[in-house]
Amino acid sequence: MPRQTRLIVRVAPIVNREQTIHRGGQVFMPFPDVVLIEGDATEGMMYRYRANGEFCGDTWHESLEAARSQAAEEYGNALGEWLPVPDDVENAHTFARAVAQRPTSSEVTRMQERGGETP
Repeated sequence: MPRQTRLIVRVAPIVNREQTIHRGGQVFMPFPDVVLIEGDATEGMMYRYRANGEFCGDTWHESLEAARSQAAEEYGNALGEWLPVPDDVENAHTFARAVAQRPTSSEVTRMQERGGETP
């Protein structure tokens, strides 16, 4: 069985609008800092996480591309660049949460401009 494609994307802060309702339509989930998609041509799962590891919901889609389209619809211009999860990473969820905790390149630039240390 071929390995599924695994992709992650950072999500920039989103303000001035409410998040999509998840959990059976009862709870507004927080906006994620990272989205993980696992899938292929026949199905896709999209998982959302905050940088602190908080789970922000998951959804099933009919394909990997359908999951990517849904992410674009939900988060629009806040989505960064989709990146593959490296093949040697066994747990893509742990990897995605770790990526969410790392400062973005713009955050590193701001730290450098202020004379602060960078990670």
